[in-house]
Amino acid sequence: MALIVYVLAVLLILFNGAQADENEFYQMFDDAFDKVEEQSDITDQTNLTSWNMMAVGTDFSCSHFENPGPAQTVHELTPYDIQVVGALGDSVTAAMGAKACTLLTDLIEYRGVSWSIGGDKDLSSVTTLPNIIKQYNPNVKGYSIKTGGASSSKAKLNVAVSGGIAQDMPSQARKLVDKMKADSSIDFDNDWKLVTLWIGGNNLCRYCQNSDKHSPENYAESIKEALDILHNELPRTFVNLVQIIDVTRLDPLKSLVCDIVHLVTCPCTSDSKTSEASTAYQEALNELVNSGRYYTKDDFTVVIQPFFLGVDLPRDGKDKPDKSYFAPDCFHFSTKGHKEGAVALWNNMIEPVGDKNTGWQLGGPLNCPTATTPYFYTYKNSNLGLSNSHTGTEDDSGQHSSNHSFVVIAIGTTVGVAVFILAVIVAVVIVGYKIQHRKNSPNSENIPLVVAKI
Repeated sequence: MALIVYVLAVLLILFNGAQADENEFYQMFDDAFDKVEEQSDITDQTNLTSWNMMAVGTDFSCSHFENPGPAQTVHELTPYDIQVVGALGDSVTAAMGAKACTLLTDLIEYRGVSWSIGGDKDLSSVTTLPNIIKQYNPNVKGYSIKTGGASSSKAKLNVAVSGGIAQDMPSQARKLVDKMKADSSIDFDNDWKLVTLWIGGNNLCRYCQNSDKHSPENYAESIKEALDILHNELPRTFVNLVQIIDVTRLDPLKSLVCDIVHLVTCPCTSDSKTSEASTAYQEALNELVNSGRYYTKDDFTVVIQPFFLGVDLPRDGKDKPDKSYFAPDCFHFSTKGHKEGAVALWNNMIEPVGDKNTGWQLGGPLNCPTATTPYFYTYKNSNLGLSNSHTGTEDDSGQHSSNHSFVVIAIGTTVGVAVFILAVIVAVVIVGYKIQHRKNSPNSENIPLVVAKI
């Protein structure tokens, strides 16, 4: 019953929002979504609305070590010091479809639950990197909330744009810097900032069609340009540069919906050259960061976080792909996938450079910094302690990541046929309206016209 109410509410919003701007549209959606959450038993896994609507929290069992005092260099940075968070990327960082129950609501960007930058509720309800940081500094700012596009007020310092590729990163870096400078709540020169950049899935998805445009050289050059902007203009900043995942690992996800979505959004998932390009991308980022280009100041660094390298498609009890980690489009993260991404990213941050995990353990623990090693690891402070973790590229990660599973996103079962047909029909209507609306409006940041790429 809750699913029917939810779908009807969304349909009403879509048609009532036909004349609304983007912020008004998302506000109507947020209000309706909150009411459905209140009236539904979203902890009941048999409830259809539970599949993706439920937020996935984490118990925080870490002891709060004594704050060693304000960090003077980036190599002394602890979770207590982080005052501002930001993120660059594509529709995964925008959390496209993360809480969707149907393909219709898969068009929504649920930025508040994004693994690297979302800040909805708290860690017990929603597992994201900022919500982990809040355990040490509840006043951290910059995280995105609820739903909205890149230009919405709720996006805050989440400047990720659905469909983004590496070549878009310089402009996103510029936008992030400008937004930080313009925010009166941020002490630009003195606040410590944590920025996460993850990009490349859409480049790989089109690599087999245009290998020149999406070459490893162009990929790395674009990221270098973006990092240069951050390096030159952002004081007191720690940058997580997350290694890209091999998109060919999505290929085993098979169904009519999955096949159609993959054909449209990522036609290169079954091409072996795409996998080779993925490894080349990873090596190019290693070379860029290991060159020392971003090790020239004591208040700035870039650290590669490699947890996506050795992951595999999650499997259920029958050894079939576990779709509960995926949105209804079989492509984006669900809230369950975003949780695993947040935990793995956090764990990588407190593992020494050169000894980081290149996979993740589904449902695994949230690791804890300690009084003896309280810092986020950089190239310089990684001699302060060791952990049972590793780094590398995908080619050399198998020896230590075979027990880790690939966490990519959530819906479990398929929506009922009737709801699916209804969603498709309405989606076509909305797409038609959006096309017409865009012809008459200068605003290009409205709801995506199609299921976006990662």
